Amino acid sequence: MCLNCWIKALSSFLLLHLCVGVIYADVIYIRYPAASPLKTSELLTFERDLFHSFPRYSKKADVVIVEPDAVAMSADREWLELLSGDRVNVLISPLQPENKIHGVKVLPYPVMRGILGFRQIVTTPDTLDKLSKVKSLKDILAFSIGQPEGWLDFTVYSKNGFNMVAGRDIKSMLGMLEYGRFDLFPLGVIEVGQVFDRYVSKSTSLSVSEDTFIYYYHPMVLHVNETDTKLHSFLSGALQKMLEDGTLDLLLERHYGQALKKLNTTPSVVIRLRNPNIPISMQRDDSEHLYPRIPELQQ
Repeated sequence: MCLNCWIKALSSFLLLHLCVGVIYADVIYIRYPAASPLKTSELLTFERDLFHSFPRYSKKADVVIVEPDAVAMSADREWLELLSGDRVNVLISPLQPENKIHGVKVLPYPVMRGILGFRQIVTTPDTLDKLSKVKSLKDILAFSIGQPEGWLDFTVYSKNGFNMVAGRDIKSMLGMLEYGRFDLFPLGVIEVGQVFDRYVSKSTSLSVSEDTFIYYYHPMVLHVNETDTKLHSFLSGALQKMLEDGTLDLLLERHYGQALKKLNTTPSVVIRLRNPNIPISMQRDDSEHLYPRIPELQQ
């Protein structure tokens, strides 16, 4: 065969395979809300890095395209967009009550490895001294707790027997706490620092407990539009590989290294609460998913 004929034959062969590859490749779109006003900038950055890590786990014949939606939406709007499946087909959210997850498929693996369930307690210096004597759930129930209305955490604390005080938002809760309207304001260990930087002045009398923490199963999980079975299957496999190769833990260390260090070294008492928001079908012993190496949880 002459050289020109050979080159033409090879070109045709490569073009044919390229076309076949394009025709038969699965194109998987990851469309997620990237500007939620209810999430800290640190959490949004973690989610961005997580979603943009997924394409590395695609099959050679597949194409994975990540499309963040930069429009700020309320939590209800995010869920409506997820159910529609057009602008958003996946979102990271706390595991929702059973009656709210119709129309979506849940990947029950907690992508933050249990970190969000650890609550650090903001209080006044006088109460902080009393809190240092707490050793059990029975002890801590003597204190009242404040939480903004609409937070899932409000139900957690009230169902576990705490006297509750409701407020509008974080800023108003801090003011109410300082004026003695309630005793404790638990916040996620990953958000306490940002809350103090943003809302608490240097002249405030508020303090944060470094010895007594609260914990309840509060997983951040992937919710996928139930019609997008291809995306659900891909994300499920990718998450498992991220766990096996350490990628998920590296992301947590990168974004929440200080919080992990705090959990591994400081709390002497961690009080476990029951989370009534978790669907019965997804309640589990979550100890295998906890990334922080903490002391034994007190009941």
